[in-house]
Amino acid sequence: MATCLLQYARVTQKCLTCTPCSRIFVANYAKKVGGAGKMAAQAVGKVRLEVETDPAKLTKFCCGANIYTTGSDPELKPDSEYPEWLWSLRLDRQPADLNELDPDDYAYWRRLRKLTLRHKNQLMKVSKLKRN
Repeated sequence: MATCLLQYARVTQKCLTCTPCSRIFVANYAKKVGGAGKMAAQAVGKVRLEVETDPAKLTKFCCGANIYTTGSDPELKPDSEYPEWLWSLRLDRQPADLNELDPDDYAYWRRLRKLTLRHKNQLMKVSKLKRN
């Protein structure tokens, strides 16, 4: 909905309406959907997928990796068939500490900048509290 404050304007009956006391013009471009009326949207229920509990299938197949409607889940291969870097990936959701990063790397300096800004913001917050 677009609104603007106008004193003099040409108004067509199709798209703009005017409230006489405040002279605010409102353009109604599309009808609102929802609530009551003919245009009410129907709620779509979430699809619940069943969780695989069979231990034999969980150890032999990558359950849930099949994105097609036909076919089956891919079978897991022995560890020797996967690349070495796969086993050294970080699984933590927390970002790496500075001592774990290489100082010649861009990620190190980006993390250092973020930690420095966070520290400066905390100091500013404390100094504002002391002044009041």
